[in-house]
Amino acid sequence: MFRSGTTLLGRMLNAHPQIVLASDPYLPFFKTFRSQLAALSMPDSNPDYPLSDYYFSPSGIALFRRIQDSSLDLPFDESGLDALRKRIRTYGEPYSPKLMPHLHEIAGATYTEIFGSMLELIRRYQAKGRGSIIGFKEVWADEFIPGIARGVPTAKFIQIIRDPRAVCGSKNVCPPRYPWLFLARQWRKLTALAWKYRQPNALLDNRVFCIRYEDLVTEPNRTATAICKFLGIDFAPTMVDPALYVDGKGQPWKQNTSCGEGKQQFDPSSVDKWRRVLSPQEIALIETICGPEMSLLDYSPDIAERCFTRSLLLSPPRVAESDLAAWTLDILPNNPLHTTVEMSKETIREQLLNARKDELENVFSEIIEGSFLFPDLFDKLRQGISQKTSG
Repeated sequence: MFRSGTTLLGRMLNAHPQIVLASDPYLPFFKTFRSQLAALSMPDSNPDYPLSDYYFSPSGIALFRRIQDSSLDLPFDESGLDALRKRIRTYGEPYSPKLMPHLHEIAGATYTEIFGSMLELIRRYQAKGRGSIIGFKEVWADEFIPGIARGVPTAKFIQIIRDPRAVCGSKNVCPPRYPWLFLARQWRKLTALAWKYRQPNALLDNRVFCIRYEDLVTEPNRTATAICKFLGIDFAPTMVDPALYVDGKGQPWKQNTSCGEGKQQFDPSSVDKWRRVLSPQEIALIETICGPEMSLLDYSPDIAERCFTRSLLLSPPRVAESDLAAWTLDILPNNPLHTTVEMSKETIREQLLNARKDELENVFSEIIEGSFLFPDLFDKLRQGISQKTSG
């Protein structure tokens, strides 16, 4: 999820003498891949649209399943290469400018081949020497991990998660803002994926590593050492010296804060900053939407008991239209009726989590998938509630 310390993590990794890591260059590639899969059922799928959270949508869940079962070996229509390069340049120029003059070298007849050529750009134009580990960091795109894993058998993946209240507070403390429900559901989806990919799985066993932002900024040495062990390389002290971090242009990097420029240091004070910027109603919404998945990572709610209060259902907090990011206006509805209806859908999850076993016997599996994405995640969350109640 963006605003989760992904860039800090990327700079830390890139500071290792054996790692070359580009920052946010290739999200349009994954959105294009998504849109080709979506075209099987939604011919007008737009590659510029944001990735969905997939909740409560039959067509969305069908697409989500397709993405989870996919491989990058899907054929790519080479007549679309110029359009893909253009979208990559528009998106990636601010973050990885060294790569952008060379996008004409991206080529391939399958997504796997194109992906390989994109990695080759990083190796060729940002590399530190032969034998370097080549990688990149992206936000939003975790759902494509299985597809990459099938297409690139040597690939490994690191996911970072941050308290959803901190993510939402970091984004919406200053304009341009995003709708609260959009932020909360995206966090919930990405956290569900992080949990799922760490379960026993022949495809992803020993290939996925997950860290928390809070551990990164409070215990950077321990976190960096664990990452190096996962990657099979020795820890390097340069990883925990932010004064040595560089940005996409090769210039000294300063941490990007919510409003203004940060410092060249780890900032443990950022962990609880959300308490100063979120209203009680905003905290209530985030915890109610994300609460079950928060428990997977030991994030404690401020609300003693999660519940859909009447005020939260009938008048949930909304972002003023004048403060919304321009791209959201035609894509993410923010009007009162839509927001309230979407909040009512969230009560389905609450009912399912607290239902008796016999009450679930006649519930269609599509309802559980549409509410939780993964049936085994639903079982895990119910188990946690049962243990809490019995305890």
